Amino acid sequence: MENQPTRMSTYPLDELLRMWRGGKLTPDQAIGQLMQHLALLRGQLQEFRRHLAEASSCLVGDDEAPASKRTKRA
Repeated sequence: MENQPTRMSTYPLDELLRMWRGGKLTPDQAIGQLMQHLALLRGQLQEFRRHLAEASSCLVGDDEAPASKRTKRA
């Protein structure tokens, strides 16, 4: 596993809140869990942006193409 971050278990947010309120989570643990959630969200956002860019380029590409070359949309 070269240059691959170690995957740690991430608790669901509702469980993290319950653990925090119950005093079962230290500040360091809470910060670590939140950082893991941020990393997951960043990855999802990057994937969403990539899909959005692909979809946008398909739409723009169709509009700029000559009428005879445009794809039919249902």
